[in-house]
Amino acid sequence: MSSRHLPPEILEDIVDLLDDDEQALRSCCLASKSWIQRTRKRLFADIEFHNQMHLQSWKDMFLDPATSPAQYTKMLSITYSYHFTPQDAGWIRTFTSVRRFKMDSSRDFDTDDTHISFIPLYAFSPALESLHVVANSVFPSRIFKLALTFPLLHSLEAVIERGNEDDYEYDWYGVNWPPDDDSKIIPPPLILPVLTGTLKLSIHDGLRLMAPMLLSLDGNIRARRLDLAFSDSFEDAKWTQALLEECLPTVETLSVCLSATL
Repeated sequence: MSSRHLPPEILEDIVDLLDDDEQALRSCCLASKSWIQRTRKRLFADIEFHNQMHLQSWKDMFLDPATSPAQYTKMLSITYSYHFTPQDAGWIRTFTSVRRFKMDSSRDFDTDDTHISFIPLYAFSPALESLHVVANSVFPSRIFKLALTFPLLHSLEAVIERGNEDDYEYDWYGVNWPPDDDSKIIPPPLILPVLTGTLKLSIHDGLRLMAPMLLSLDGNIRARRLDLAFSDSFEDAKWTQALLEECLPTVETLSVCLSATL
């Protein structure tokens, strides 16, 4: 007796051929239940929230985490200024398979991100490999401690467009856990990430704070690509040299930029 169902490998091949045709993938997703999982893997592989309305639409559309397509997302981007609250842990933790996460609030020039909290993002995706944070101003220690919650992380990019040196003076917590807010509920990581991919730091007057934190990982910095931008202060130059020496055995691509106004 002949079967009405195509073999799974044939279905996979068909979906692969439609990978660049979003409209066709949507049609396939609506055509049959057997197509839903395969097409959703491609339709929701890359999610970017450009503004609050986009994010709110997502929350309203997918109320049930069990049926949310967030589980298929590999790259998640938030490209506007968004300050996380404890309530955000609900929706962000549905993105359990994200490998690359990017936050970029630099387009909102009037936004001050100095006191932004990353606590709702802690360990939200066990699969995260790449973290990219671009902000107008944010304490370096908060980026560092966010990175520590992802044991599979191998690439870290931190770009702080502007800042005030005085704001960073009290931002020294070393590797003490936890540093601030209500993060006492978050236990220290059992496995520290090993940065073997890209280490990019462009931090206005803050490199001297981020560098010692990273170096405290004790051999876990083995970056293949090192991209540093620092001010003309003696402290920044000293810590830049220390990072260079740490990564020298493994680095393949090196970029160092000296600027008085990053």
